[in-house]
Amino acid sequence: MMEGSESGHLLMMVDGRREKSSPLSNRSVRTLKLLLLAVALLENLPVLPTLLLHHRSSPPSPSSAAAMRRIHPDTDITVRNYLSHLSTHSLTLPPSHIDLLHSYLSTLLASAPALSANPDLPLPIPHLLTTSIPRSITVGTGLSITRSICAAIETAQHEVLFATCFWAPSASLTALGDSLRKLSNADRGVRVRIGFSSRSLLQKLTHTSSWRGHTYPPSSWAPTLGLPRPEELKGIDLRVKSIFYTPFSVLHSKFVIVDRRLLLLPSANVSWEVWLEQCTAFEGAVVAPFVEFWQHVWPDTASDLHPPPPPPPPTSAATTTAPPAGAGRVLPTLFLPHPHHRNPHWSPLSPLLTCLQPRRPAPIPPVTPMTSFILHLLAHAQRSVYLHTPNLTAEPVLAALEAAVLRGVKVEVVTVRNMMRLETLVTGGGAAVTELCVRRLVRARGPGQVGVWYYTGAASGAAGGAGEGVRAEEAVKSHVKALIVDGEVTVLGSANADRASWWTSQEVNVAVLDTGFAGEVRRELVRGLGGRLEWVGLGGGERGERLEEVEGGGEGV
Repeated sequence: MMEGSESGHLLMMVDGRREKSSPLSNRSVRTLKLLLLAVALLENLPVLPTLLLHHRSSPPSPSSAAAMRRIHPDTDITVRNYLSHLSTHSLTLPPSHIDLLHSYLSTLLASAPALSANPDLPLPIPHLLTTSIPRSITVGTGLSITRSICAAIETAQHEVLFATCFWAPSASLTALGDSLRKLSNADRGVRVRIGFSSRSLLQKLTHTSSWRGHTYPPSSWAPTLGLPRPEELKGIDLRVKSIFYTPFSVLHSKFVIVDRRLLLLPSANVSWEVWLEQCTAFEGAVVAPFVEFWQHVWPDTASDLHPPPPPPPPTSAATTTAPPAGAGRVLPTLFLPHPHHRNPHWSPLSPLLTCLQPRRPAPIPPVTPMTSFILHLLAHAQRSVYLHTPNLTAEPVLAALEAAVLRGVKVEVVTVRNMMRLETLVTGGGAAVTELCVRRLVRARGPGQVGVWYYTGAASGAAGGAGEGVRAEEAVKSHVKALIVDGEVTVLGSANADRASWWTSQEVNVAVLDTGFAGEVRRELVRGLGGRLEWVGLGGGERGERLEEVEGGGEGV
């Protein structure tokens, strides 16, 4: 599915030069792409950087361990400038957070040449250091989360930027279509841009690998995408596109920006699954780097790079729950993007090698804001780690959690059995599944404790589909992604603690440095679980089965 002048020509590498071959039919192009994909997989993907069509960038080379520990000369300046910015909001950071920033930024700055060469991460490092005003956190099913987002979309005066990963016929898609109709009927001429990455296996296998993606003509909105017909949306300026990089690089990020004022970070896709999800709403300076990131990845026309008319004065976010403890206050916040990488760094022999040498060195993940900050955050944990993830297969995360236990840190993990099993096996080369990684984690021994709970959810048939009236307690599985360390630093966004999120997928996350916000997020997430948990075990300390709403005690489930 190649567009424009590119549709009839195949770019090939000959003696290091790009030459145009004779015109090929679309069927021939697709067949060749599939053959190249098969060859690449069999050869451990060494040919992807040169032979896959329309390759946009190579993955950045990760720094060595020594380089990651080195203090970069620009770190002090960057930290001082950020602290000075925070002081304008009467904010200060404790010494432990300043030390965390020094470590994190040293790693990032040491890798800056590789990051700046990656067109999926155009933001200067200082733009990652920002502030935010949390407005609300919502926990519910994917449908209820989508409805809360739709309520915000309907208030748009000028622009809606909507990015998600998976797109499928569902009650969530119906709700989104209804909101677009309402927005069109208001006839404000709102600019709406929708981007997604995955619609079906066939769509991904036949998708163009061009960074421009595929823009859907209005005639396809209803029959192909399930959106309203063009004549129903005359009152808005709508464009829809998809981007996917073969073989595995989905744009897994999920965020919505309304009038460049309100940022919504959901865990939910536009899909039918009855899963437990969360969505956090922010206003303030954090919106700007998300807009900048969107402008690099998703714009379809030159006009998309220009801002709409000035937004109206700030109002409270149109979401469904009471504001968290930090609501209305400016809080130190970091933007943590993770660009896609086309080489997953695994071999078809990975399962066999894992059995023969279980403790062989794992590949180092790409050095990105997301991976670097999370690893440094876990390394700086002193009291507690609370991790909520659909899957737990990322070796760097597992190793960091085991190291935390050895330091005396209490580690609590909420995850799910049999979640996206096929995807996990494919993107991880069959080398690990969550259940095996959990078994390894609960065996960790040290002064700290390890508690792991599987979310059991409602019985498979209890939810009865994703239609009207589905409640959070009917969610079958949990799709929430959250990390809270020492009850002070909270990471929310699209990233799972699995191999796909750490190696191949594009992700977006935020880290909020505030104790009150961390406490409210934990309470809402634990309450959302509703006690539907299977306790796996507690290693390295006193046994216990309760997952507390408050770190160190209080109400629990």
